[in-house]
This record gives sequence, structure tokens and C-alpha cells, in this order.
Amino acid sequence: MNKPVSIVHVVHSLQVGGLENGVVNVINRLDHTKFTHTVCCLARSGQMGRRIAQDRAKVLEVGCSGRGFGVSLLTLVRLLRELKPDVVHTRGWSAVDAVFAARLAGVRALIHGEHGREWDDAQGINWKRNQIRKVVGMMVNRYVVVCDFFSEWLRKTCKVPQRKIVHIPNGVDTAKFRPLDPNPTEATAKSGLRHRLGLPAEGLLVGAVGRLDPVKDFPTLLRGFSQLTSQFPQTQLVIVGNGPVRDDLMKMARTLSIAPCLSFVGEQDDVASFLRCFDIFVQCSIFEGMSNTILEAMATGLPIVASDTGGNAELVVAGTNGILFPVGNVEALTEALKKYVSDPVLREHHADQSRQRALKHFDLNLMASRYANLYETALAVKH
Repeated sequence: MNKPVSIVHVVHSLQVGGLENGVVNVINRLDHTKFTHTVCCLARSGQMGRRIAQDRAKVLEVGCSGRGFGVSLLTLVRLLRELKPDVVHTRGWSAVDAVFAARLAGVRALIHGEHGREWDDAQGINWKRNQIRKVVGMMVNRYVVVCDFFSEWLRKTCKVPQRKIVHIPNGVDTAKFRPLDPNPTEATAKSGLRHRLGLPAEGLLVGAVGRLDPVKDFPTLLRGFSQLTSQFPQTQLVIVGNGPVRDDLMKMARTLSIAPCLSFVGEQDDVASFLRCFDIFVQCSIFEGMSNTILEAMATGLPIVASDTGGNAELVVAGTNGILFPVGNVEALTEALKKYVSDPVLREHHADQSRQRALKHFDLNLMASRYANLYETALAVKH
């Protein structure tokens, strides 16, 4: 019997986030008789760690920043030599040190992944970082990207060889994230679910899910929604998530006089239920790789209004399952929302197309099979 492939996943932490969600999904879905997992958190673990299925992975906390060389690099080298993994899979800029540590530790197969960008380099133009990415491209066996947008950027800007770049889109659990059961009638079911979750039982709900962070550009959403309510005053906005700009957003809502029709519900474990309460999903990010929240909204059967950035256009097909608008353009966002609010037939059609697109192209099992193939073939590839 062949020995399982041992994988060490290196991340900054397991706090709530799209990258972290992807790590958990991969671990939970891969065949545990073929793969074993250790998650190395450079800082601390986090609540996403609780979503890893029992006995599927060990979670280690290094307790260093993961954002600079020196002590953290030496610590990682020692740790990886002790673990002796077949594959090390590092993810994101904050884990880039581990690429160098893995090579110094003599790890057989090394994979690095790009999933998004930090607020301080949302456009991906930082020269120093891109030079490091170029070096990383020479060191790794494979460079994983979650969207074609990243493939182009790595190849042209960071000079990563095309042969090393592997595109694996994020996946979504289409059984967990699904539309409401039509029995009883959808309207009755939605009203009951809203009541249980403390949301307005009647009226049309525009919903957003995400960390309350500057890169998510919630101010554009609030301004756009403010303009929407002047014409459609019965519309409500629900924001699921928490983060450093929450207080600023609440103050802004009061200034815009939309606080009475806006609900900040904080972080929620049962995001799927909240999505089923929504009629329209909106995301205004300045930058996204491949958005897990958009995928979850698509699988739930929602029409999508999203900023045209990063990999969003690979999820939202304009005029088919959603509407894209230029980043930060409040007027364009407002017009997109008005189209859906005023046209229930269009909403329903695009909602159905979202669900079908998620099932066909982004099911979680498809993503897991791609990662299984990546890990197995990486062992046979020279860097």
C-alpha cells in the first residue's frame, strides 16, 4: 500500500477569510487515505481551524509575524526539517518566507499560491514584492493561481514561467450553499427564515458578505445604496461580517440617513442561511482574486452586482448572471441595483443562471480533484 502524501500548508493564520476558507475546503475534501495534512500558522490559528473535519489535519502555531526574514526563517527551516513533508504549499504574500525556508529544509516539492492582494498593494505594482515573486517562481515546482487574471500578471509582471503556473479556481459547496427549498412556497420560507435571523420579514433585501476592511470598499456600497433608497425606500441592506472599519461604516450610514434600513449583523457561522434571505448580492471590492463570497452567492441562486476587478469577471458573466460596474463608481453601482430592484423577472433569470454556473464550473469536488492532481504531479516535477 502506497504511503499517503504528506502536505504542510503554510498560512499567516486561520482567521476568517477567503484564502483560509480554501485551505479548509481542500483538507476536508481530499481523500484522507491518500493525503495527510499539517497547517502551519505563522502567527496564530483562528476560528477557521474549527471547521477542519476531526482528525483531518494538525494545526501548528509558529507565533512569528511571517512578514520578515531572520528568526522566523530559521524557525520555519527547523520546523520543516522535523516534519519532513513531501509537499509544502505556501499561500499568499505573508507566507512567502516559507518558500525560502522549504528550500533550505530540502523539501521535495514546493507550491506557492496567489489568492488575492493586500490593501497596501492592491494593484500589484510593488517592485520589491514582484522581484521576490520572480525569485519564488524560479524556486517552486508549481505556482498556483485562482483566476486567469493572476496568470497573466505573474507571467508578464513577475516573469514567472508559464509552465509553472497552474490555474485552479476556487470551489463552493453547492449542497451547503443552495437556494431555499420551494416547499413551502419560497416567499413563505424566506419570510420565516428572515424572521428567525432577525432580519426584515418583508421587502427586498440587498446583501453583502465580507470582512469590513478598506479593500472591500463598503463606502461605495453605502453611497450607492443611499441613492437607491431615494427611489426605492422599502429596500433594505444587510451586511454580514466584521472588521476594522465597522465603526466608520456605521457612522457613515448615519450621515447618509440610511441607518434605519441597514443591518450590520457581524460575523456569522451560518452564512448560507443569510444568503438565502437575500434577493440581490453585491460586492464592491477594490480588488479580488476569486471571491468565495461571490461563489457562495451564486450557488445560493442570487443575481450578482460586483465591481469589475481581478477575477470577478471570471465568475460574473455580465448580462447572464450579474452586472459588473467600474471600481468605486457609485452611479454605476446604483443603476445596476435599480435594474434588479425594478425587474423581478430579470432577477429570477440571473439567479437561476448563477446557480447553474456554480454547479457546472465551480463545484467544490471539482476543485478538490484538481488539487489532488496538483499534489501528486508536483512530486514528479523539477523546479
